[in-house]
Amino acid sequence: MYDAEIKTVILLCDNCMMKTVIDRFGSGVQTRIVSSNQFEATVDVSVSPTFFGWIVGCGGKMELIAPKDAKQKYHDLLHKLISDNK
Repeated sequence: MYDAEIKTVILLCDNCMMKTVIDRFGSGVQTRIVSSNQFEATVDVSVSPTFFGWIVGCGGKMELIAPKDAKQKYHDLLHKLISDNK
């Protein structure tokens, strides 16, 4: 996940993803409880197709919610993949 610009992003995650987030970003990862079912994780990542693939691999239990430009890149890639695979 190291092939693009490093940015701080916010991920909205189902609680069941806590171990996955800790495995990827370490036990010091910054998190915040959002509800009884979800938390936010604020992490520094390389905003790249590799990172986006990692999110997809979480099966809809994680959402990239900020910043807008990273979210737009993710959205654009998903739409391209859908379009290319029709």
